[in-house]
Formats: sequence, structure tokens, C-alpha cells
Amino acid sequence: MKTLIALFSVLTLNVAHAEMGTIESFFTPSNDKHEHDQIVHLYLQNNCNQEVYIATRSQNPNEVWETKGYMRVFPGQVIPAGDMINNIYYLNAFTGDHRVNWEGEHSFEIRGRNVRALLVELPKDYGGNWTTVLYCY
Repeated sequence: MKTLIALFSVLTLNVAHAEMGTIESFFTPSNDKHEHDQIVHLYLQNNCNQEVYIATRSQNPNEVWETKGYMRVFPGQVIPAGDMINNIYYLNAFTGDHRVNWEGEHSFEIRGRNVRALLVELPKDYGGNWTTVLYCY
């Protein structure tokens, strides 16, 4: 019984000390022509030393809110996360070992459960390619 209690205590300690990661978004022009010139092509980049699992919620070009994820992103990898019609989206993410997470005061549902999410707001009136980089420090 003592071994089981000690194991539970260690697991609880690790989860309790999870750190918040940081993000940064940057813009590059797009050559794609769409019916709506404010289309944002969203990309996600993992700048951590381990894999990150990322879920997003955004409004697609058909003005329908959709949730994507959890997408597994390896260290240094950049993945396309879809096209958006507006300048905001929600993000929830965590490292493979759950020591670093990205979450905030908002929430959305994924796989039948609510998750806390960051509201990521990009500058208005900038269609094109936006990359959000996740940092573990």
C-alpha cells in the first residue's frame, strides 16, 4: 500500500508543477487568391525539445466554427492548421510529458470534454500566412 501511495504522490506532484508555455505569431504574405481576401492560412510550429499536442478552434472560410486536434507536432516541425476567416482562434496544447501546457481563460470542447484555451488574436486586416510558434520556456 505504501508503494501505491508514493507513486500517486509523485504523479500528482508532476501535474501540479506544469508550466505555462509561451507563443508568438508572425506573418508572411500569401500568393493564394481566394474569394475573400482576409483568409488566414494558419500554421503551428513546435519550438520545444519534445513533441507537443495541439488543438485549435477557429472559424473556417465558410464561417463555420470547427475544432481540430489534437495534432502531434515534433520538435522544430511546422504544420498547416487550416484556413480561417477572422483574426482570432483558440488554442489548447501540452507537451508529451505534460510538464508544459498552453491554456487560458476560454474553453472549447474536444473529444467530448471541455478544455481550457488561449484566445489568440492576430492583427486585423491581414490575410495571408500566420505561424504561431509554441515555446517551452
